[in-house]
Amino acid sequence: MTSTGSYIGSVVGNNYGTLKNIITEVNVIGNWYVGGLVGTNADTGIIIDSISSGNVQGSECVGGVAGATAAEDSIMGTSSKGQVISSGQIDCSL
Repeated sequence: MTSTGSYIGSVVGNNYGTLKNIITEVNVIGNWYVGGLVGTNADTGIIIDSISSGNVQGSECVGGVAGATAAEDSIMGTSSKGQVISSGQIDCSL
């Protein structure tokens, strides 16, 4: 999946709900807020027991699971197996 935009993820751009038992094998390329599963994981977003196995590439706020997240404890039992490439900051806070 390739985009010149921002808030890009293989599942959703901005997560406000609960994602559970998600497995993706997609390479994700974007600009800002680019993640293997979600571009951003908002204050109400929760990601549980999921795997992102594709590569993730972007300019700023890039992460294997989420480009940015609002709460550190909102991602549990989740991993990224791909490579993360960023010309700027990785794993930003919202």
